[in-house]
Amino acid sequence: MQKLLRERRDSNPRFTPDPLTEGATEDVRRSQRTSGAHQERHDRLEFSFISRAARRDVGCALLRAVAVALTALSCAACGSKRTVLVTPSGRIGPLRVDESTRADVIAFAGKPESERHGRYSDDPPFDALGYGCKGRPAANKEGVPGCETVFYLDARTDKLAILDTRDPRYVETHGVRVGTPTAAAERRLHMHVHVGCADNIFLPTRTGFLFLWFYDDRIETRPKQHIVGGRVGEVIVHSARLNPGVIDCVDS
Repeated sequence: MQKLLRERRDSNPRFTPDPLTEGATEDVRRSQRTSGAHQERHDRLEFSFISRAARRDVGCALLRAVAVALTALSCAACGSKRTVLVTPSGRIGPLRVDESTRADVIAFAGKPESERHGRYSDDPPFDALGYGCKGRPAANKEGVPGCETVFYLDARTDKLAILDTRDPRYVETHGVRVGTPTAAAERRLHMHVHVGCADNIFLPTRTGFLFLWFYDDRIETRPKQHIVGGRVGEVIVHSARLNPGVIDCVDS
């Protein structure tokens, strides 16, 4: 526009540019410069915002990856130490007496360290899966447990009949487990230990029962068949229907 104005002015000395047109041209130029500066600033801000957002996204992704890795490591380190809830009705974590099979037990507890088939007297045959065995068999031929934890299945039906454990991971609903002192167990369960073939607390239900076996060198039997000292030494979850007869004294 300015060039055209100059050409017209040079070719015609009497020509006088329109000040409004010339001023408008300057305004347009200033507006373009201002608009360009604003656009450049906007672009820088937008790039900065995108950069921050990208860095934030990358940071979040890294934090998530670290969290997942730490969770995996934590599970690998403590998965074998998880608490397993047991109930008198026959629940053992996700397992249930009369219903769970050998495959279910292995899916829950892993491959057994020892497995033993046998039969006690005229009782039904059993399949014993042992864990924490330290080189010992899961059970002897009569079924006496040889490992820290033994799952007994009825061999005829492949159904879980008994859990016998000395592992404190297995805990009943009031927090009683292997190692709980006698007085604490009696207080939590509002029951006294029964003195007999085995010093025990017996919790029966229609589908199963929980048998807490107390023993310790420091147990003293007081008058009225009450014991002082000792602790829970064994936790037994037993089916009310399936009974391979391998646990002595549960009916005493």
